[in-house]
Amino acid sequence: MSNINDFVIEDGVLEEYTGKGGKIVIPEGVTCIGRYAFSDCDEITSVAIPDTVTKIEGSAFENCTKLASITIPDSVKEICFDAFAGTRYFKDKKNWQNDVLYIGNHLIKANKTISGSCIIKDGTVLIADDAFSGCKMLESVNIPNSVKSIGSSAFQNCSELTEVTIPDSVTNIPSYAFNFCEKLASITLPDSITSIGSGAFGYTAYYNDASNWQNGVFYVGNFLLKAQSTLSGKYAVKDGTIFIAYSAFDNCNELTSISIPKSVKYIDGNVFSGCSSLDSITVEEGNPVYHSSGYCLIKTGSKTLLSGCNNSVIPNDGSVEKIYHGAFRGCVGLKTIVIPDSVVEIEGSSFADCKNLESVTLSKSIKKIESYTFGGCEKLAEISIPDSVTEIDYGVFNDCNTLSKITIGSGLQDMSESGEIAKGCESISFIEVSAKNEHLRSIDNCLVFIDENKLVIVGKDGKIPEDKNITKIGKYAFSGRKGLKTIVVPSNITEIGVGAFSECENLESVSIPESVTKIGSQAFIRCKSLKTLLIPSTVKEIGSDIFMYANTTVVCKENSYAHKYAKKNKIKFEII
Repeated sequence: MSNINDFVIEDGVLEEYTGKGGKIVIPEGVTCIGRYAFSDCDEITSVAIPDTVTKIEGSAFENCTKLASITIPDSVKEICFDAFAGTRYFKDKKNWQNDVLYIGNHLIKANKTISGSCIIKDGTVLIADDAFSGCKMLESVNIPNSVKSIGSSAFQNCSELTEVTIPDSVTNIPSYAFNFCEKLASITLPDSITSIGSGAFGYTAYYNDASNWQNGVFYVGNFLLKAQSTLSGKYAVKDGTIFIAYSAFDNCNELTSISIPKSVKYIDGNVFSGCSSLDSITVEEGNPVYHSSGYCLIKTGSKTLLSGCNNSVIPNDGSVEKIYHGAFRGCVGLKTIVIPDSVVEIEGSSFADCKNLESVTLSKSIKKIESYTFGGCEKLAEISIPDSVTEIDYGVFNDCNTLSKITIGSGLQDMSESGEIAKGCESISFIEVSAKNEHLRSIDNCLVFIDENKLVIVGKDGKIPEDKNITKIGKYAFSGRKGLKTIVVPSNITEIGVGAFSECENLESVSIPESVTKIGSQAFIRCKSLKTLLIPSTVKEIGSDIFMYANTTVVCKENSYAHKYAKKNKIKFEII
């Protein structure tokens, strides 16, 4: 029997099994069984999964060759690719019913030779990822009303399947569920559907039938799934539509105006991402779920701004508390935005690739700026981070080429673990930090995390301050600096962080002093112009792949750590 010490569990995810096998009882509280968690564990004979688990990742039990008994509770809503492939249970023909493998109430896999009609047994609650994929002789399938979950690619490439009716017990149809079902000409969807993934019905007979595209927009009944990228001008979603799919209008670059009727109940994510010419978003009055204000699409109950456009003004009436992931992404006509103090959360990439955005006023209520929020905002010249912000995530200001001034309030703490905060920002000439900030300081227009004496962001001159308060070059501190040709690391530095000089493609010369003892992984990745690097004997630790996609020769002393590292990793070296 297993015990708790046999499992590596992080945040509810069972990442790894380290026991000796036999009968396994997974502990209560586990919510997900991770990818490869038990794969190739030859001595496992049975496994009991508790009802706290909702997801089993791909290959979780793959090739557990003695695993003959499996108990899966109905709480499991998702079983990913090959989760039980190669197990004794999978290979035992007695467990297959009419060419279909079930584990409890979960349909795991259909034999690719299955033909004609398949009637899924009553009581089945889940159809796993890839379950019928490639069943090219399957002509029809009866899905009972007990089924609540259909997996990704579940019926992909069922080339003889002609029709499908989804029961009203199902709320989500994931990506590629019926993709490339070339003869699928009849699709019936219930009003219970609240989410449809990309490509769910792509390249089916229904999809390829021009009569199902109305003015360049693909509908299945009252569900709007996809617009052709050539859609232009003004477009009004047809009356009676209840659902607009994720990325439905993705990259419709000539679309200028969209109007949404009051019948729409579900809008699934970034429906207008990359619509660079979109100037107007309006929702018909009387819609119980959504409304528009200031040319913004807002989910009324949750106070979430789902999508914006070039002319958007975020309302300052308390109706918006959250900005959804990628809401304004690619709005190239957006020049200024004021985020009112009612907004407490801004999700990642919200304003990414707004190439002409010049001015941003942040809410004084947000605590975190998520990853890539302003990535690619090429004309954003300055940013003021309010006192309320305590955390900044990965890539927030990446490729903001003209960003020259950063003002940081009192609340912001360590940014050093985020990495690549300002990749490619070569115009930074002024960094000001509130005197009340206890964790960050500006030294010679560089940002320093003083708790660890770590350089986080470097000014436009690319110089590292010679200051005893700086002993480490932080993660990705110089990343993407195309104008950087020479760097002299001062003697106050003892550590060069992960990816510190990554993608500095014109960097030709780096001088590393004997004070340095550690160089992090991928420190010089893609530094194509760095032909040689002298690594002193004081360096006793070097991370993996420091010269990946570069052709650098290590110059070092014989039998030094750098010499041994170069030989082990088949890197060219010269002995001095």
